[in-house]
Amino acid sequence: MPFAPSQTRVVARLSASPGGASSPAPQKHDSPVQIIPEYEQTGECADPTRRDVVRRLTEELKPDVPELAGILLPDEPEEPEKVYPALLRLLESAKTASAERRPALLLASDLVAERINLPNIYPPSPEVQRKLDELASYGVTFRWFEMAGDYGNQRDLLWQVWRDYPATPAGEGAFALLLDTGWDTSACCQKGSDAFRNVIRESEQFLASRPNSPHRLDVEFAAAEAYETWWSLSRAPLVSDNEGDPSPQAYREGAEAARAKAIAYYDEVARTAPDSTQTKCSRRSLEMLKQNQDTHHRRFFCHCD
Repeated sequence: MPFAPSQTRVVARLSASPGGASSPAPQKHDSPVQIIPEYEQTGECADPTRRDVVRRLTEELKPDVPELAGILLPDEPEEPEKVYPALLRLLESAKTASAERRPALLLASDLVAERINLPNIYPPSPEVQRKLDELASYGVTFRWFEMAGDYGNQRDLLWQVWRDYPATPAGEGAFALLLDTGWDTSACCQKGSDAFRNVIRESEQFLASRPNSPHRLDVEFAAAEAYETWWSLSRAPLVSDNEGDPSPQAYREGAEAARAKAIAYYDEVARTAPDSTQTKCSRRSLEMLKQNQDTHHRRFFCHCD
């Protein structure tokens, strides 16, 4: 079906520094988000779940799609002009692949679609519209984000892989990535500001039913950050100059239990994977939580500018 851009204002940001420090720049809600407090912003700590999924996927598909690593592993694709043709090849391969191979190809297609850099033109030029329509025919839809001034992938394939292939490695990878978005890939917090509640629900169901999943570390880390978000929101000032700060009163019930759960999950991450990026990047949060302090870390609170 033809692509129909939305004129909706769709920029979301996460409130990461409620104590009066400057807020992070607005960003699209479904783009990779900052996952650590301002006192620990390092490249190593950015997006460990995506890096883990990409590492597994590129290794699995290396014999068939050797160029995938060059597109997905670096911060930016090594050869941007090859991204779009590679995406079309992946999508075409997925159509005819075996049931065993299709989930990984669809997940790879979603991740490569995230690397597409369409010209920031609205209304789209004939060439951009051609690409949008071509991708839509494969089930990959982009919307124009008015406030951000660019096109954003709606992550249709990511949901499809988790919905249709939940028992596969690619399905579990898709689940971990969906948690990373706050379980909401909509343009502007359409599932509400309290994304942490959805992350807690989904992550704990997953952990209970799949205790031996290779993505257990990613899911436990997301659960820890979700509970930490709840705790931090309960500690926000009653009066704040920081736009988007909610009233802490709505989050105080259950907050102490949330702090305890965040500590338990971070401790479990450190126990089972002491040398992991997640352990290294959660040490400061864990220390502050144990001291009953506000970490100012609200990874899973969504605010639309």
